[in-house]
Amino acid sequence: MSPRFARFAAARARLAQWYRSLAQFLKVTVGDVAWAPPPWVGFLRARAAALRARAAADPRAFRRNAIAAAVGFVALVTALQLWRHRSRPVRTDFSVTAPAATDFTVDNPKPKPLRVVFESSVAPLRTVGRVVTTGVDIAPKIAGTWRWVGDRELVFDPAEDWPVGQQFSVWLHRKGLVAPTVTVERYSFDFATAPFTATVSSAEFYQDPVDPNLKRVVLKLTFSHPVDTASLAKQVSLRMEGASGGLLQGLRSLPFTVTADRKRLTASVLSGPLTIPAKDALMRVTVDAGVRSSQGGPGTDEKLGGRIQIPGLFSLAVQNAQLTLVRNERYEPEQVLVLSTSADVGEKDMQQSVTAWILPVHNPSTPQDQRVRPYVWDRPEIIGPEILEASTRLTLRPVPAEREYTTRQAFRYDADPGRYIYVRVSKGLRSFGGYVLGQTWDHTAVIPPFPKEIKILGSGSLLSLSGDRKISIYSRDVPALLVEVGRVLPNQLQHLVTQTSLVFGTTEFTNYANFDASNLTARQADTIPIPPLGPGKAHYQPYDLARYLSGGAGPRGLFLLSVQGYDPISKRTTGPMDRRLVLLTDLGLLAKKGADSGQDVFVQSLRTGLPLAGVTVDVVGKNGLTALSAESDAEGHVRFPSLKSFERERTPVLYSVHRGEDLSFLPMDRNDRELDLSRFDVGGVSNALQADKLSAYLFSDRGVYRPGDAFHVGVIVKPADWATPLAGIPLEAVISDARGLEVKRQRLRLSPQGFEEIQYTTSEAAPTGTWTISLYIVKDGRAGALLGSVTVQVREFQPDRMTMAAHLSAESVNGWVSPDGLTARITLKNLFGTPAAGRRVTARVQLTPGFPTLRGLEDYRFSDPQKAKETYSDELPPTTTDAVGEAQFTLGLERFARATYRLRFITEGYEAEGGRTVTAEAAVVVSNQPFLVGYKPDGDLRYLHKDTERAVELVTVGPDGKHLGVRKLRLARIRVTYVSV
Repeated sequence: MSPRFARFAAARARLAQWYRSLAQFLKVTVGDVAWAPPPWVGFLRARAAALRARAAADPRAFRRNAIAAAVGFVALVTALQLWRHRSRPVRTDFSVTAPAATDFTVDNPKPKPLRVVFESSVAPLRTVGRVVTTGVDIAPKIAGTWRWVGDRELVFDPAEDWPVGQQFSVWLHRKGLVAPTVTVERYSFDFATAPFTATVSSAEFYQDPVDPNLKRVVLKLTFSHPVDTASLAKQVSLRMEGASGGLLQGLRSLPFTVTADRKRLTASVLSGPLTIPAKDALMRVTVDAGVRSSQGGPGTDEKLGGRIQIPGLFSLAVQNAQLTLVRNERYEPEQVLVLSTSADVGEKDMQQSVTAWILPVHNPSTPQDQRVRPYVWDRPEIIGPEILEASTRLTLRPVPAEREYTTRQAFRYDADPGRYIYVRVSKGLRSFGGYVLGQTWDHTAVIPPFPKEIKILGSGSLLSLSGDRKISIYSRDVPALLVEVGRVLPNQLQHLVTQTSLVFGTTEFTNYANFDASNLTARQADTIPIPPLGPGKAHYQPYDLARYLSGGAGPRGLFLLSVQGYDPISKRTTGPMDRRLVLLTDLGLLAKKGADSGQDVFVQSLRTGLPLAGVTVDVVGKNGLTALSAESDAEGHVRFPSLKSFERERTPVLYSVHRGEDLSFLPMDRNDRELDLSRFDVGGVSNALQADKLSAYLFSDRGVYRPGDAFHVGVIVKPADWATPLAGIPLEAVISDARGLEVKRQRLRLSPQGFEEIQYTTSEAAPTGTWTISLYIVKDGRAGALLGSVTVQVREFQPDRMTMAAHLSAESVNGWVSPDGLTARITLKNLFGTPAAGRRVTARVQLTPGFPTLRGLEDYRFSDPQKAKETYSDELPPTTTDAVGEAQFTLGLERFARATYRLRFITEGYEAEGGRTVTAEAAVVVSNQPFLVGYKPDGDLRYLHKDTERAVELVTVGPDGKHLGVRKLRLARIRVTYVSV
């Protein structure tokens, strides 16, 4: 018996045993159960018996049928799997981004594209990144290009700008546009281009700053496309409304004008000149729907406009009166009254209308026994003639303003702080535009106190040891000064550097709670009484530091100085405080880090400015120990190697310099001590870090050559330290043509001077383009590192076959011309002088801020009131030459802002059979000014000593650059005083 059969028999026996046990259990628990099989069980048993009989009768036939059934079953399962995993077409959808409005604010605006973005990859690989010529249609027809951007995005770029507000339909072909395995959910879509829109950017009442009688209402509009100004004017109406907003006064539209900028993207509606109404009124500016763009398309669909208030005759108001303190040119606070008005008022008019009084401390109506505290004058309406009789008239001294008419008028006054003043502005005050103050305006305010101040004058921290060794202390309204002088101990400099911000002049401790000046100084204090000077008076107190320099051992010239207000009665500090780090020394110190990280230190005398020899220079670490030390040579120079090897407690933090008792120091790696390179040109080649590293500069004799010419290239080689000998160093030059192919390789050895020459003669058939000459150092017999290179151009020179000249209708060499009606005429001729008729000519104009030359008047200084601030460039419509080879361009400079420009007219003439051109240019200064005024002083006017005289010669010049007589010129002498109002 085989082992497999034995295992089968054992399993069958165990199953039979389990079955008998189950039957015994059911018999005990349930009892005897009788069961009869259903008919289909008998049928299956009969079929199984017949099958066994057939297999026993013909085993071979049975096996063949069994194998055939198994094969059929496997084939059926395989067919089902293949059908489930069959190739199915990809279905995808897309999103459409309609083109936005073109940005016309930039030069050469480009229309926005139409973008169709699919959800998955749909483009055939052969069309990715290419132009699509078939498979997509758009209606209405518009010139442009379809192209695939990647495999999911289809883009349409129109040749010209999109029509305004138009509907388009796009159809995608089922074949040819997308991959064959892709099915699109929809094959058409619609989109609309950007509509023409308008918005109101501002609506205001405008008064001319020069002519006060010119008053207008201005409505500014912004458009998405260039506007048709004629269409805009048809839709605009201006109507005056009453103060209540009714239309009784607005039965007909008022006259107006419409102006637009050069690109017609913004336009302004300006009313005609307005008269001042008796009362405040309103003007309604309406822009009806239907405004159209100059590019066509439907008009706007919304009504725009605004209601603008027109101030009445008595609309002038005083808005505020403010009492403040300002600094004068001596840095002293002054009491100033500032009046603010709703419109510009003349200085003289305000001076005649404003009066002020210092109100009494107590109200005269208050009984004497009840006058305990000063009365609070917070209600101006209670002040009558009886109060003003008990008051003191206050003298107001006007502060000159920048302009004759302004909304803020300032007056100086002198009064005791804490008192109340009463300010009155009488009715009848007139503004620049003719508006009147209808009611007398009054106001009360308390005079602010002067601030208590203490300041150490001057900036910086350095005092020369050879000077008077004194500092000046400025104080105000403090009874005494407490001056604390903390002399920094010489062995504590490292803590001063590491534990403070050490910004020279304002040193603050970074860990003030645990480390302050008491940790590194020897402190002494002085109390200085201040004589009573009255409120707001400044006191200047000198303080001598020389007495702290004597006595003791070692340098003693570094101090942490603090000054604070002090009350001698209560013996407590009070008021503000000022601190300063002060260094008394004659040792000036400059440190420079080299390319090799070496340190060069230079010491000089602050008194004489000369180098100092024999001065000890120490490099001090964090722990206060000296890492390196040396003495300066005759040039005041000390050289230290790289300090990178010093780490942790030995990390260098400062240079300490001392000679005898004189001490100076310089912190390392502090931003406030570094040279500000923004004031210098630091461009160029970076220094090499290795001293013996070579670099080369190559240059050619011409730069441009014909095929067959010889070019010469000069070579200058230098080491980084300028000291390494150069004689005999092997180099290799490689010359490559415009195709990048090597045409020559040349070995050379350097001369002691480092100057060499490379020469090469090109062939008559040499390729044109950019040639490169490179220089390498030779190492191990082969070209190594690149030292330098230069490029030259090899070009075929073709002579021009035409000549061109350009002239302006008005020209001036020394002066300027008027831009009104200026034209340009060009003349185009063939090489032999015959007219070049029928040739295409293009032109453009460039306007840049400029000023006429005015030869012979170089010593005079001119001021142009129409000085230009912007630059313009504009392409003129192209034209063709006539039978005599001439063409004329109308420049149309009237459309630009009125200013003084340098005009460049640049034109190109094209050959008849190709794209070759010749160019010509004409230039002139254009301005609307009828004359200019200049002056020539007999000395420098930037600074005049007191009681110094200066003479100024005036001259007027016409557009031709020559002297011009002008009548009724007015000279205004203006004094400029810098105040902080």
